[in-house]
Amino acid sequence: CELSNTDKSISPSKKAEDLLDYVCKKREEGVECLGPNDLTFSICLHSWCKSSRRDAPKHAENILRRKIESSKENCDIVVSSMDWNSAIAKWREDPTLGPDRARKLFIEMNQRYIDSRDERSAPNVVTVNTLLDVYAKSKGEKSAEEAEAILNEIIRSYKSGEGVIVPNIISFRSCMDAWIRRREPETPKRVYSLLKSMIEFSKSERRDDVAPDSDSFNFVLKACMLAPVMWHVPIKGDDHPIAIANDVFSTLRNQNEF
Repeated sequence: CELSNTDKSISPSKKAEDLLDYVCKKREEGVECLGPNDLTFSICLHSWCKSSRRDAPKHAENILRRKIESSKENCDIVVSSMDWNSAIAKWREDPTLGPDRARKLFIEMNQRYIDSRDERSAPNVVTVNTLLDVYAKSKGEKSAEEAEAILNEIIRSYKSGEGVIVPNIISFRSCMDAWIRRREPETPKRVYSLLKSMIEFSKSERRDDVAPDSDSFNFVLKACMLAPVMWHVPIKGDDHPIAIANDVFSTLRNQNEF
């Protein structure tokens, strides 16, 4: 396991990939009994996903693509939702390139599912949450806006009947986290707006599992606490962090009767 490796001169993940290269080469040479199967690719992929190497995200995506190509020739090799989700999640470790690469993987995953209708590789709420988390951990100037746009599109698609992915509490929290990490004057307002969207979605779709819990309200309070504002400035309007915090605290005190 790469995580337990203390000798940085040796990479278990690279050795796993070398073994994959070996069995692939033997298959090409005609050795039928020594070829890669579904498990071979999955072990190698998840080995890179556990690696602490800086180039691990690129290696993980590369193994995913090799598995995709092999699945075209071997019907026993299936690129599962977990494979896609793992490769997408690994890009959160690259705050610069991560969002774009993760988004492209998500788009490709969704298109391949539309073309094949293979439920084993269908995007799910874990896929969406993983993508949103990549954006939340990124350093992009518009990462919070982009994460919220993705969430809004998932909601729109579900409500219109075009999509089947139902966002959950983690989906909304990931977007909240993206805004909180920005620490901008508008952050409290945007996080509070996401909380209100959770409430609206939960009620309109009659989904109690999406109703915000106390931690969701605490995200708003955290956004207010970290907001870069002058606290001695008089409170004007409902968008001031103190006004938002008071409103949220009042709701919590009334046992979440929203």
